[in-house]
Amino acid sequence: MSVSSWAQKSDHIIYDSFGDWSVRHVFDRETLEFRYSDAKTPLLMSDGRIVEFQINRRGSDNRTTYILHGWWDKVIIRIGQKEFAQAQSGLHTFYGAADPELLDAIANASEPIEIEKFDGDISYKGTISPKGSSAALRWIRVVK
Repeated sequence: MSVSSWAQKSDHIIYDSFGDWSVRHVFDRETLEFRYSDAKTPLLMSDGRIVEFQINRRGSDNRTTYILHGWWDKVIIRIGQKEFAQAQSGLHTFYGAADPELLDAIANASEPIEIEKFDGDISYKGTISPKGSSAALRWIRVVK
């Protein structure tokens, strides 16, 4: 058996970090075709837990979403005086549409960004840091 027949395939990844955000571009190792980019930062919950907040840009259609793991019915993101709310049901992971207005607000935030997640009538609050968000979102090519 040759090494190439049993060797595990993995993607080619380019990564960096900006402030409190880590970023990466992922490419297919053999074809170098772009697969996706993401920017991640810790979401500090009011009860002291730390979970991950992620913005993902998919290569197949450039669709940009924010991702929160868990069974959330609704998510509200508050940045300054702006509020961005989205709802979904029946999915283990929350995928929110990250439209240009939301992405620009995150990139230009100067204060912690508030995120409230809902499970039915129960809400959980946390914050993400804006430190490095502008550079991170430019690096994954979702803001200019």
